[in-house]
Amino acid sequence: MSEGQVEARLVDGVPLAALSFEETYRHLARIVDDLDAPDISLERSLALYELGDALAQHAESLLNSAELRIRRIETLERGSSSQGRAANANAESDRTPN
Repeated sequence: MSEGQVEARLVDGVPLAALSFEETYRHLARIVDDLDAPDISLERSLALYELGDALAQHAESLLNSAELRIRRIETLERGSSSQGRAANANAESDRTPN
């Protein structure tokens, strides 16, 4: 399944790309439960597996995006922290008599 097909896929009438991480996780948990049923057909198993794979890809994408956001925040914090230290050092040198 291509990237575009994964994004266009509907899960309970909702586009896969619109699902939150928590909704995606709930759908994956339900699929695992359904796959554990003793009377599930091979075709149904394959369809659920395919849907589960698409959901897992979506969840991974959401986690990667969250990780990127955290790294950006940390980078901004380090940048403003080092700028603050530099400003403090400049202020200290301005107060020190020559």
